[in-house]
Amino acid sequence: MRLTGALLIAKKEYMDKVRNRWVLVLSILFLLASLALAYLGGTQAGTGLGFRDFRATVPVLGPVAVYLIPLVAIIMGHGSIAGEVESGSLQLVLSLPVTRTQVLLGKFLGLGAVLATTTLVGLGVTGAVVVAAAGTAYGDGYLVLVAVSLLVGLVFLSLSLFLSSVTHRRATAIGGAVFMFFYFLAIYDLILLGVLYATGWEFDLLNPGSVDFPDWAWAAMLASPLESSTMAAYMAVGVTEMMGFRVVPPAFFTGWLVAVALLAWMAVPLVLSFLFFRRRDL
Repeated sequence: MRLTGALLIAKKEYMDKVRNRWVLVLSILFLLASLALAYLGGTQAGTGLGFRDFRATVPVLGPVAVYLIPLVAIIMGHGSIAGEVESGSLQLVLSLPVTRTQVLLGKFLGLGAVLATTTLVGLGVTGAVVVAAAGTAYGDGYLVLVAVSLLVGLVFLSLSLFLSSVTHRRATAIGGAVFMFFYFLAIYDLILLGVLYATGWEFDLLNPGSVDFPDWAWAAMLASPLESSTMAAYMAVGVTEMMGFRVVPPAFFTGWLVAVALLAWMAVPLVLSFLFFRRRDL
């Protein structure tokens, strides 16, 4: 497959978002949210206002970055195929000397570049401010947060492209994408918690920090890109407690394992998108 066509489509997708001020607006909003959370996060830990080191900053920024960036990916990706089929613009693009595979790959690369720009601006500037205020301690952990935030965004971009490739209406694609997001955000966690209780796991309400998750529950977290990426960010800065729960992973649950799982989450829907889109009747 020649990449020239895919790169041209990617450039078009990126420049369209630049002209529509998507990149600028998303970057500013994410930057302001990141700075505000990093500055106000100390009140949650009882240390008052102000920027603190990365070990204290990552637990505050982690859940927001890992959840906000996938939501942006869904908003951008859900209509990239289904919406353009409805409007007729995709048929016009395919009348040019490009293949369907090049179009789909170009859309993934272009929208992925938008996500990368937003992520690097928001978390990059915030990281620089934290360095100026509190030093570089645990800076490698912050880089892990940046990496997993971008990677989980690409996962949901891939998933939304898949839904857009197999559905025929923009409304159906966005409905499926929103359900998918909330499934991983809340429903999957409730299912996992229910299975934990059903298998005899007990939660000590008076001393939650003394309770460990069984190994199989850690393995099950890999089935949720949101859950596994959040845990990877926490592990990178040595956090051992989250919302009162003890979060000390077993030896097999490493950052590299989470990275492989996220890459698989990104690759499989993208490959399926190629297969379905190549056979789709437009």
